[in-house]
Amino acid sequence: GAGLVAAMAADGGLGRFVTSATPLFLAMFAVPRLSSAMDDLIRRRVMRHLAYSEANVDAGRWWCAVGHVLVHGDDAHLAANAATLLVQGSRVCATLGEWWLLIFLGGAAFAALDSGSKRTQVANALARSLRVSAPAALAPISAAANGLTQKLSGMLAPSIARTTHFVGASAGVFALEGATLVLTLESLARAAWRSVWGSPRSREHSRRAADAARVAGDVFHVAVVSTSALDTRHSLLQGVVPAGGQSVDHAGHWQGFVFGVGLGAMLRLQQLLWRRGPL
Repeated sequence: GAGLVAAMAADGGLGRFVTSATPLFLAMFAVPRLSSAMDDLIRRRVMRHLAYSEANVDAGRWWCAVGHVLVHGDDAHLAANAATLLVQGSRVCATLGEWWLLIFLGGAAFAALDSGSKRTQVANALARSLRVSAPAALAPISAAANGLTQKLSGMLAPSIARTTHFVGASAGVFALEGATLVLTLESLARAAWRSVWGSPRSREHSRRAADAARVAGDVFHVAVVSTSALDTRHSLLQGVVPAGGQSVDHAGHWQGFVFGVGLGAMLRLQQLLWRRGPL
């Protein structure tokens, strides 16, 4: 909000974010969307040299582990990721500085290279598409058939996942979501500390309407992010969900979020220990 922008501008944080984010945003908008009318050769080159797949990395194109953040399916896909990246990236930058970029790119790479979750996701999606529904009288037969399709899906998943391409900045954005969750929980912990163990002046400050509104906003943010993360985890277990003719990589979202929580907590702890300041 306006308070965040003012605070960042006051300590130079806004300039740091703009400086570090501008090249990334320019690159994201420069790469053609896959749904656009592009030459077939250009499309193949984009998928070969930027989109992530196990096959691309095995072929030596290791940069695809982060290059996929520049590729998007269509304008709506790009706009959604860019808007969320702007909001969450600026929030993390306000506290952790340019380390927000490491969280973003690290989360994207961590999620891309997690082949285990992707194979689980593909296996569950394939098994669901092959699932047999039958009347109650034939339940034992349908159960046996579904058990076989589940095993078959598990056998086929590695080869399918290896050649499946993943694009978009969503995993990195979810990593920033994880980091903002850590920072928001810290903010709530500070407010609780001041209201209970702080000085009379700080306790009075914690009761002010503006501070109460900020705490309410933090609680709402924690609830929204936590719900989103749990929903993503559930969707991963259910398989890839169709979305506008493409698929949502819930495995990537979840792994990015987990990475963001872990690295965000480590960076913030290191920052606090280095400052050795009071709560």
